[in-house]
Amino acid sequence: HGPLGSDVAVQLTQTFPSAPARRGIGTGAAETSAALFLSRDFGPNHIDLNYLYTWVGLPRAAGDGAADQPAWAISLSHDLGAVWSCGGELYGIGATPLGDRVVSTLWYVAYEPSSRLVLDTGVDVGLTHGPPSYSLLAGLTYGIGYFRKP
Repeated sequence: HGPLGSDVAVQLTQTFPSAPARRGIGTGAAETSAALFLSRDFGPNHIDLNYLYTWVGLPRAAGDGAADQPAWAISLSHDLGAVWSCGGELYGIGATPLGDRVVSTLWYVAYEPSSRLVLDTGVDVGLTHGPPSYSLLAGLTYGIGYFRKP
């Protein structure tokens, strides 16, 4: 455990251009990201605080080089019993020459019929002009295996 008894993770990511930007897939430039994740359980509640900083590679049409793009998220989930949970998230993504600033919320309900299967659905509600006003979502997560503890 780290600060305030929370779980802490740090991530560094390097992406390389592999898709043709001329077809609208990716930017055609490399990107580097650094992230910090803090997580804590409080009884039936769980909170996550995430911060991500990306040096977004810019395509030639946008001037080459890189643009700084911070992103953050605060999420809270609550167990509603043995198999149901719900949660919400407030998140933001900084503007770049490629896109507007995004501030949005996400609300969901999840059903976990087994330790390996989670079904969820929800709505994302944009708070700024960057994201869509409303987006519906549905997901299925299936665990295909377990990692052994050392």
